[in-house]
Amino acid sequence: MAERRADLNLPMRLQCNTCDHIMSNGTQLNSRVEQVIGETYLGIKILRFHIQCTNCTGEIKFKTDPKNAGFIIESVRVCWTKSGIMLI
Repeated sequence: MAERRADLNLPMRLQCNTCDHIMSNGTQLNSRVEQVIGETYLGIKILRFHIQCTNCTGEIKFKTDPKNAGFIIESVRVCWTKSGIMLI
């Protein structure tokens, strides 16, 4: 699957590694989306999202996690979840 562009509402609150800027959940962003080759869960394709920090344009990556109905954060230091702070 080729990489494509998509509009995305940020599904969680994230802090950028580069500038420490915090982006709130629901922030509307443009993203690049690609299928993760070789990864599926019960036949469901895993997708990776590439977004840029709204303050410094540092790259942030996360992928879908259909097993847990959520996301796996790949390139940020702090993620705020409904249950609290998750340090990456």
